[in-house]
Amino acid sequence: MIGNWKKMNLKKRYINRILCWIKKINIKKCCIVGDNTVFDFYVSCRYDYKYSISFGNNCVLFGNYHTQDNGIIEIGDNVTVRYNTRIGAVNHIKIGNNVIISNNVTIYDNNNHPTSVSERINICNNFFDDDVWKWKHSRSAPVVIEDNVWIGESATILKGVHIGKGAIVAMGAIVTKNVPDFAIVAGNPAKIVKYLNQ
Repeated sequence: MIGNWKKMNLKKRYINRILCWIKKINIKKCCIVGDNTVFDFYVSCRYDYKYSISFGNNCVLFGNYHTQDNGIIEIGDNVTVRYNTRIGAVNHIKIGNNVIISNNVTIYDNNNHPTSVSERINICNNFFDDDVWKWKHSRSAPVVIEDNVWIGESATILKGVHIGKGAIVAMGAIVTKNVPDFAIVAGNPAKIVKYLNQ
């Protein structure tokens, strides 16, 4: 019984590796991909312009990556992005080296949709017009995540935020303002709860 389970498990892992290898080949057709970077089979990359998304060396990547218009996503070396994470740019998102991004994290450099009532009414009245749904109609500002940052599960990073090196964003935090180097932030909106010893 255990022997059969091991065989099935090995077969499953082998098939998964082949599928991930195929996914990497497909992603390389539209994104810049560094050496030894591994993609989960369910990774999604959507873009308006080829090569607007770049991944560094030695990354392990799950999640969804989406750029619109002239948006750019840059991910450094040795970065881990876990399941169901969404990263979306119409402006610029830059993630440094040695960053851990946990499951279900959301990082957007824009409001996703306009905030004015008249513009939202326009969206409702023109539901089938793809252009009204574009992020270019919403406010945006670059997001920077420095080296050695850890972002906890289900955290949200909003437009214009700069997260300093070595910082930790706690689980479920909603980050609306800059985070200093080596700070731990938690809550909604995220506030500094502690500083790490350097």
